[in-house]
Amino acid sequence: MKIGSIIKAVMLFSFIILINYDVDAQTKKRRPKEEPTESRTRVRGEADSEKPSFTENLNYEIKFGNIGFSNQFSIALKPSVGYKFHKYGSAGVGSRLNYTFINRTAAPDLSFIDYGFFGYARARLGNSFYLQGEYTTYSLDFDTYRKNNSYPLFGAGYLSGYGDWTWGAELLFIGNGEARDDYGSVVEWWFSASYNF
Repeated sequence: MKIGSIIKAVMLFSFIILINYDVDAQTKKRRPKEEPTESRTRVRGEADSEKPSFTENLNYEIKFGNIGFSNQFSIALKPSVGYKFHKYGSAGVGSRLNYTFINRTAAPDLSFIDYGFFGYARARLGNSFYLQGEYTTYSLDFDTYRKNNSYPLFGAGYLSGYGDWTWGAELLFIGNGEARDDYGSVVEWWFSASYNF
């Protein structure tokens, strides 16, 4: 991957973060202070009964990215489900699918479908930013054969929104030289929609 492509991906990621931060800052409203009432005070044992259920701690995400338009068209999809162990920590599993189409003038067109699975761990930094590590097992289609590879990824992301749905972007660095050679890239970049982040 050329340095120019890496710079473009980082600039796009930064631009999305700045826009979301600006919109987030402009739409926040101050709430008036509420007077404490008796209904807000709790007895010591009541806090245990108000713990969220297992399903209330689940986080669902769908990501698309790694879009390419140069000499080929490619797009990737990455759905996942995670469990929030703590307000600032979660882990989960997901699958990934990548489609690539190459239009050739002197030969038949080619199309490839790559697929894989991954596990991730995430640490939230405040309400919008997070750090993430992944481990992926992937099967690449090379037209006449398939190649399997496993590798780590690490990076950061940003999500913004109100209510249960948030949206944002993620940039992950591929932590394996062979995988970087196979993909022709040093990073993966994703746009995401997340439920219950």
